[in-house]
Formats: sequence, structure tokens, C-alpha cells
Amino acid sequence: MLTTPVILCSVALSTPPSLATVSHHEIDAILFPDTGRIEVKDSIDLTSSQVETTLYIGSSMQIQSVEESEGRKLDFDVDPSEQPGFSLLRWTGAVSSRIVVRCTADFAPPAEGTEVEREYQAMEIAARIGPSGAYVSPAAGWYPSGAEELARFSVALTVPDGWLSVSEGRRVSETSTNEGTRIEHSADFPVDGVHLCAGPYVRGEAFQGETRVETYFFEADTSLAPTYLQATVGYLERYEKLYGDYPFTRFAVVENFMPTGYGMPTFTLLGQRVVRLPFIVRTSLGHEVLHNWWGNSVYVDQSTGNWCEGLTSYCADYAYKVDLGPAAARRYRKDLLKAYADYVSLERDMPLAEFTGRIDLATRAIGYGKAAMVFHMMRARIGEEAFDRSLRWVAEAHRWRKTSWSDFFDAFEQVSGRSLEGELEQWVERPGAPHISIEHVELIGPVSGSHRIDLEIVQREPVFSIDVPVRITTADHVIDRSVRLDGPSTRVSISVVNRPERVDIDPGYDIFRRMHPAEMEPTLSQFFGDPGRTAEAYGALRSADGAKALVAAISAPDASGEGREQDARAKALLTSKTPYPERLPPEAVYDGSGRLSIDGHVLDPENEACVLALAGPAGPELHIITANPEQLAPLGRKLSHYGRYSFLVFQSGRNVVKGNWSVDYSPLSYGF
Repeated sequence: MLTTPVILCSVALSTPPSLATVSHHEIDAILFPDTGRIEVKDSIDLTSSQVETTLYIGSSMQIQSVEESEGRKLDFDVDPSEQPGFSLLRWTGAVSSRIVVRCTADFAPPAEGTEVEREYQAMEIAARIGPSGAYVSPAAGWYPSGAEELARFSVALTVPDGWLSVSEGRRVSETSTNEGTRIEHSADFPVDGVHLCAGPYVRGEAFQGETRVETYFFEADTSLAPTYLQATVGYLERYEKLYGDYPFTRFAVVENFMPTGYGMPTFTLLGQRVVRLPFIVRTSLGHEVLHNWWGNSVYVDQSTGNWCEGLTSYCADYAYKVDLGPAAARRYRKDLLKAYADYVSLERDMPLAEFTGRIDLATRAIGYGKAAMVFHMMRARIGEEAFDRSLRWVAEAHRWRKTSWSDFFDAFEQVSGRSLEGELEQWVERPGAPHISIEHVELIGPVSGSHRIDLEIVQREPVFSIDVPVRITTADHVIDRSVRLDGPSTRVSISVVNRPERVDIDPGYDIFRRMHPAEMEPTLSQFFGDPGRTAEAYGALRSADGAKALVAAISAPDASGEGREQDARAKALLTSKTPYPERLPPEAVYDGSGRLSIDGHVLDPENEACVLALAGPAGPELHIITANPEQLAPLGRKLSHYGRYSFLVFQSGRNVVKGNWSVDYSPLSYGF
């Protein structure tokens, strides 16, 4: 399931002292899907000729020759490097800055299929070529690279007849040859790496102005193409109004034979199962289109932290919730804060300046969630109009440039005319989040026709400087104020005419903070956020293969280690028995015949599996309930994607009910 797509960039490599710089690649490659082989000829332009030249090359690549453009062969060596998966290619004696490198590799798929677990991006597949299709990324090192951060590419790829290919940039030509179909692509803009994607595609086409919009789908899914083309045109129109002209001449939606959700300059690569999900066109597709402004044309300066995932999430995923109304937007913000509370312990926290990409749920909560909330707070601080103008200015002024967090804060200050001194340091350069509480609340009055609320807002160390939203509710009015909290505590007095009924601190979840446990309903994220979580099947389920597979899938990787059982706080219980009524929230009730009803849905334990997140005596608990073990097998890959929910019902792996328990108390609220 695709929840938050990622942007896949070329591998960041440290620079040996003698590493050369490549300005342009002219690549001619041939794919042999039956054997998984690729043959590459890369004519590279170096910024200068050197007595000894060193470049990186993927360790899987077999170098056939290195020669100057005139054909003179050069002696070369391939040595180990400090970068996993890469070697150092060295040659001497060149007098030209135009060098031709010929190399080959075998990227055939393994005998048994392998799926990518999206929570563990370090296990991504860098390259795979087979009868189903081809995917080759810069992480495979399939062409030489040097000290350059950005370069320009032209790629000609020969594929079997009946196949099409996609790479960064525009499609220049397609010609028939004795070896197959030769398709030329040109990235006539600086880019940090190029991919090869190919397969037995059917191409669909539309236009948004002068921008060519394409789909590359397998035959079985061509009926989806019109929906994707129409939606993509709509997203391009939406974002051009906000951030200026689309940076490229083409955008393509490409179907992949592997389960991916990647965004590259000019195209997105979505797995076949992902493409078929009906909600993707109204959620993840727009996120990937927007990456062509944030991350794929305004590039990320990874040395100062990856800002583009948080910004894209805020301007796409969150913006779609805003379209649905205030309640949906508030729920999204609460989910971001809750994910941080559930997945990010003090030991696992890190500054946004150190986030380069998501590798697990904790880094996603920081690099996507916290970053999105930082942009949300800056929008509130400088105003919507100044915020939007600032982003448009960055999108236009920083196109094809490496861009840092400080570039955005500079733009916010310059456009709004407001000082944001200290904001970059506290939100980006150091870890953590404010933890605030309300204390010493007193209602005075009425005096001279008004009531006065005296209250103290406090925060734990480390101290942040934040604008804290305060809401006062009377019988007929809602009054919103903002209180600046610059130290461990601040006292404030607020006068209102009508007698207040309650006061709430940050009721809309508008500031990034560490939530109080009492604010949070039990959800699956509390279970998956515990590194010592365990799972156990009971009764007849204990010996069932489906239950065994689910236990293995959702337990912590080292949960079977000796002594782990005593240390674990979170536990999943696989059982055919439902919890005692007194343990269930109001959304779960037993009817007159003793059947469990979840949010109005009566559970059928023979044909369904129910998942309930509850507060246990020793920590979070998941109760996974079914009388049919076959209902459990499909859940292992799914449950972690539903972390925001309190209860779920599945029928043969298909989710039919989901929702959250209600929360009636908050330590940040006070009633009079």
C-alpha cells in the first residue's frame, strides 16, 4: 500500500581528493531482458583533462574498455572504494576531456520474487532487468560519476520490439533497428542522476498547455490511463497557479512491475498494485507531480537536510485534506503529532538538518511529519499570502540549484518583512519538540461587565519559543488568541464579556509538540512504535500457519531474543475471543445476541478479522480477532500502514472498516 511516496535521488557519494567532474553524459545502452544483461557505452565530458582520472562506477559493472573519443584506448584499473556498492575506476594518460567508457552488468531477477518493504528503504532494489520489465537506478552505478552534484544527460536505450522506455527528460525519437527499438531521451537540464525504466508498455497521451502528459501502462491496466491523464493535467494546472510554470516539457506516469512509489524529474514510477488502487489518483499522484517543483527541479542540499519530503507532504497531502474541510485538516495535523509521539523516542530523535531520507517509521515521522508542521507554523507566523509568495519565489529563483532549509527561511523573512531569528535553529538544527502544559487556571469575575481568565502555560526543557494558540469558548462565542511562550512558563490574562465555559491550548494541533498520552486514543502506531513489541497466538490459532506468519511479520525483529518477553511493553494477541465489554470504548459494543459491533459493523469472525488497539495494563495492546486463520495471512504486510487507526475490520485482506476511538479528555483543556 502506498501511503507517502518517496523521491528517489542518486546516491550521495563522498569525494576522494582526485575525483574528476563530469559535466555531460551521452549514453547508448542495450537491454537484454531474457538474460538480465545491460550493455552501456557512456561518452562523458570531463570539465578538464587530468594525468590521472578517477570516477565512481557500480561494483556490479564489468568494465570492457576506456578510450578517448578518437578511439585511443587507455589503461585502467578498478579498485575498491569506501562506498558500499561502488568501485573506483581509474585511468591515466588521457589528453582529451571526452572519454568513452564501455561496461556491462547482469541485473537478472532472483529465482524467487522479492518485494520491497517500504518501511525499510535501505533494502531497495537498485536494478532489475527481466522479461517483465527493467528498472535501473543511479544507485546501481550503471554509468561513471564523479565529484559533480549535477550533470546533463542524453540517453539512447535499445529495447526489444514491443517495449517502450522512459528516462529523465523528453523523448527525442524512436527508431527501429536490427536489435530492437532505439529510443532517445534528453535531460537538457542539470540533474543528479538518471534512471532507465522499460517494459511492454502501452503509451497514453494528453496535453496541459504545451506540456505532454503520458502514461506508460501494461496492457492489463490501459483502461486506467484516461483517469490518470485527466488527474495529472489537473494537478499541473493547480501547481502552476501556485508555484509558476511547470519546469519540464513532459510528465509521465509509469507502471512498474515492482511495488514502488518513486518520483523523478519528468515522471513517477508506481507499482502495478499501486496504480490499481482507486484512491491513488486523488492522493499520491498529486504528491508525485508536485515533486517536480520540490526536489526534482529545486534540488535538495542534502548536507543541510532534506526539506522536500516535508514540503511536498504539506503542499500536497495536507492541502488535499484542507480541500475536504477544517475537520479533515485538523485530523491530519493530529496524526502527524501522534506519529512523532508513537514512533520517535528521545533516543531515536534527530534534527531535521540530519534527515536525508526515510528508512523507517521514526525517520518518516521526523522528515515528513515534523518538517510539514514546521512549514505549517511558518505559514501561520508570516501569513498565508506571504507564505505562498515565498514558495513561488524559491521555486523560480532556485530552479536547478541545490537548496537548503536556510534558503526557505531567508525567503520567508524577505517576503514577509518579519524577523524569524532563532526559528531555523530550534526547528531544524536541533532535535526535539516542545512539551507544553496548562497550569494555575483561575476564573475571576464578573468584574465591570467582564470575566478574566488567568492561566499559566509551561513547557519542559528544552525550551522553545512558540506562538501558542489559546481558545476560549463561551455559550455563544469562540475566541481565538495567540500567546508567545519564550521561556519555561508564561502567565497570561484574557478578558471576555460572557462567562467562559472552557479554555483549550492548541485545540487544532497547529504547533509541533510532543503530545500528552491522555490526548491520544490507542492506535496501531503505539504498538508498531515499540521496538520491543511482541505477538502471540492463542487457542486454536496457535498452530495455524496464517497466525504464525502474522506473528513473525508484526513482532519486532529481535522480539524472539532471550529475555525480550519481559522487556516488551506492546503486545499483539491473536485470538478468536473478543475482549471483555468493560475494556472496550463506546465505538465497540456487544449486541443482544453477544456479537461484537465495531462502529456499527457487526463482526463476522468466520469471514473477517478485526484489529482493536487498546490500552493494556503493561502497555499498548493489539487484539486481532478471528475464528478463521486464513483471514490472518494477508495482514502481515498491511497492518503497519494503518498506524493512525484504532480499529480495523478486514475481509480476506480487504479493509472494510476503519476508524478511531473518541478522546474525551485533554490535559490542555480546562472547563469552568
